Amino acid sequence: MAETRLAAIDLNLLVALDALLVERNVTRAAARIGITQPAMSHALMRLRKLLGDPLFVRTPREMVPTARAEKLAIPLRRALSDIQEALRSDAAFDPSKAERTFTMSMGDFASLVILPDFAARLREVAPKVDLRVIAEEMPWSRALDDGTADLAIAVSVHGAPSNIRTRKLFSERFVCVMRRDHPAARRPLTLDRFVNLTHALIAPGGRAWGIVDDALAERGLRRRIGLTIPHFLVAPFVIASSDFVITLPERVARRFAAAVPLRIVPTPIAIPGFSMHLAWHERLQREPAYVWLRRTLVEVEV
Repeated sequence: MAETRLAAIDLNLLVALDALLVERNVTRAAARIGITQPAMSHALMRLRKLLGDPLFVRTPREMVPTARAEKLAIPLRRALSDIQEALRSDAAFDPSKAERTFTMSMGDFASLVILPDFAARLREVAPKVDLRVIAEEMPWSRALDDGTADLAIAVSVHGAPSNIRTRKLFSERFVCVMRRDHPAARRPLTLDRFVNLTHALIAPGGRAWGIVDDALAERGLRRRIGLTIPHFLVAPFVIASSDFVITLPERVARRFAAAVPLRIVPTPIAIPGFSMHLAWHERLQREPAYVWLRRTLVEVEV
């Protein structure tokens, strides 16, 4: 775009384009920025004329961005985020009166373990603050860098870019879970009994091999994985109604056991644990609202 045309650009058009790139639907994009659907359609028409490109192609499911629109997405989001930060007041943040939305990137594990108590805490101290959680569909550091997310919760922060700040939230270990009246629950779970049970495995990528299998392989052992599922959602109900056993992070296991009749026992083999970390971009390091958000999350007991 020629520099001489910059002064003629309506900033609201760029806000509209950003919303369209996120929502890929005219009605939802209009609601996202608080305008009517006809106004959003008119903005899209003006954007197409301004940029000389269709920007979006309609499909049965959604509006798909053109290559030109995709190229604009990240720099546009970053620019709007920077403008928003520059215009925001440095006054102290009052959560009881604030009306705004924070966006967090986290996977199933973090959502299950952290979100229930964190969301409840927000409703208590900041009733008009909204929380938008996005899945880890892009690298979390990229989501923080381009402003797609304000905070991210990640397992590994090793090698994070220098402009990303991090803080450890907690360490986690693994436990074995079975239905409460499982025959194996009657006796201590030895390694031999563990290997001879039929296991379920949560494998988002579909590969029937996990950290337990690594630990067993080091001893020349192998277990039978009778069920592989892609996410946590169905796991507690399958385990509670079958003879499958499953190895899970302890905090997840305790969430599940509070909802369905499950038994939690120590694993009979050492399995390396992991840590969860909070991450944010350095441009939000001192901004009062984000300082408050990070502090509130850290204070939640999980």
